[in-house]
Amino acid sequence: MKKLKRGFCLMMIITLLVSVFSACGKTETKDVVTEKENTGEKIVTMAMQSSWTSLYPYNSVAGYDTFVQLLLFDCLFNYNAEGEMEPRLAKSYEINDTFDEYTFYLDENAAWTDGTPVTADDVVWTFKLQTKEKLPTARRSYVAILDGTDDSGVEISEDSAGVEKIDDHTVKFTLKKPVDEVTFINNARMIVILPQHLLKDAPVETLDVNEFFNHPIGCGALMYDQQIAGESIEFTVNKNYHLGECDFDKFVIKVVNQANILAGFMAGELDIAYIPGGLPISDYEKATKQENMQIIVEETPAFCYMTMNMSEDYFADVRVRQAFNYAIDKQAIVDNAMLGLGVPIYTPYTKNNLYYKDDVEFLTYDPEKAKALLEEAGWDFERVLSFSVPTGDQTRQNAGLMVQQYLEAVGVKTEISTSDYSTHMAALIAGEYDLGLMSSAGSIYENPGGIGLCYNPDGAVNFGCISDPTYYDVFTKAIDSLTSEEKREYAYELQEFCNEDQTYVYLYSANAIIPISNRLGNLDYASFNANNYAIWEWTCED
Repeated sequence: MKKLKRGFCLMMIITLLVSVFSACGKTETKDVVTEKENTGEKIVTMAMQSSWTSLYPYNSVAGYDTFVQLLLFDCLFNYNAEGEMEPRLAKSYEINDTFDEYTFYLDENAAWTDGTPVTADDVVWTFKLQTKEKLPTARRSYVAILDGTDDSGVEISEDSAGVEKIDDHTVKFTLKKPVDEVTFINNARMIVILPQHLLKDAPVETLDVNEFFNHPIGCGALMYDQQIAGESIEFTVNKNYHLGECDFDKFVIKVVNQANILAGFMAGELDIAYIPGGLPISDYEKATKQENMQIIVEETPAFCYMTMNMSEDYFADVRVRQAFNYAIDKQAIVDNAMLGLGVPIYTPYTKNNLYYKDDVEFLTYDPEKAKALLEEAGWDFERVLSFSVPTGDQTRQNAGLMVQQYLEAVGVKTEISTSDYSTHMAALIAGEYDLGLMSSAGSIYENPGGIGLCYNPDGAVNFGCISDPTYYDVFTKAIDSLTSEEKREYAYELQEFCNEDQTYVYLYSANAIIPISNRLGNLDYASFNANNYAIWEWTCED
């Protein structure tokens, strides 16, 4: 049986630093920094550049939603930045020898904020709820590994999903096939537990708009107090939280334009920023000179890459794709577009990935090699490629301009178009552009991360319009491997494969610039990369 240290990890999708300015103007966030009220309470205030959409935890996997929801609710287990499992509602678990049964032992001290204990009934009901076809959810795929469900995760018959109560504090999951520990925990942590005693009679098909979520009863470190939709949300401390009580009285999140975050810190009105919306790089030097705050610069697994429309014949020749990679000076992009606060990358594995292969002979900047390969491949130097660069991240937009210049230097003509990120993604999937810039949260863990899905010919996020299943097959083998040794072999193969094939051109990984007021202490900065904040462990001065 595994008994692991306690911790808190939200595992949110990590995005790159986002700027308020874009080619189309400012993003739709509001400047709502106001002077803190002098109430005698210890209040911690976080800046978040975009608003959460709902306290209902299943309709979205967006980081802003997940962060807020996980202050109120808990999952069974989670990860820290080192890839170690940390307990939440469950204090331990065990796996059978064939990796198709997982048994979780719940913390007997866990309770809902109305005083009702959290039990196996809540866990079983919640996971079976996810398999109900009528439930509004974006997370059903995470339960598709359960026995008794179809390929999409819908129950085959009434309550057939493979999760059962052993006793009040023990739950067993039965799977369709063997699944490794990392994958199972990664799936299970996406399903926060809801109170059966309060919601069991609610209509499944309208659960997302149930009155309960206007003032929810949770089991997390904080309790909901009030909110102004799209502007701010306030929480009080759950003094009976089973992992420990927070060292402050109130936690406030405010939606703040990213350009105004530094001013908020300088005025003493902010204590921390939600990390994907940390400080813009342009504020970095000024921020380091402030006496009332500290700046932590951390490497992240997030990265930016360029897609190529593989449905076009002119990208079929690997020499063309390699030429595009050789043409781009990635180190110069890091030095100029992000003040050196990042690293160039050549595969979807960054150096802080547990399975990064450091002896790959990467295809680095060589414009003469690029020109030669294009000529060998018979490239049409009069062709003009359509190049989509999304708005909302000035670093990425600047990188797009530099990529355009580097390609032009080897004879490849492009025309840049800009749009918001959602429109941009849909256009790439539809094959409307030749090239596009994308960002990924990446992964510090054993599996190759979400980028693997972008190689799936039948997937919903096939941004490169890839039809060859070879790429996705390798990713699938890595994910399905049950041992670290097998995963490492496939991870190494993937990095060699991505480096040589260049179906996607990987560009850079930007560092996170984390502003934190001097009031706060005992923050595990490294785990911030994995969105592990462990707020009940923070110290806070008056």
